Amino acid sequence: MSDARERVRQHLLEHSVRHGDFILKSGRPSTWFIDSKKTICAPEVMVDLATLILERLPDDVTAIGD
Repeated sequence: MSDARERVRQHLLEHSVRHGDFILKSGRPSTWFIDSKKTICAPEVMVDLATLILERLPDDVTAIGD
């Protein structure tokens, strides 16, 4: 596992994974929840996330959008 991936993984585990009793948007209960915004928006891992995304994109990609 790359250093960038490990840092993102650790951040997710420490800051984004929640344990408890939750009712999901679907109405189903869960004992855990991942609030990925806490990691995606964290300045200390933004560069690592961008690096990981760029590594996965084909070389001929010129834009990303919806």
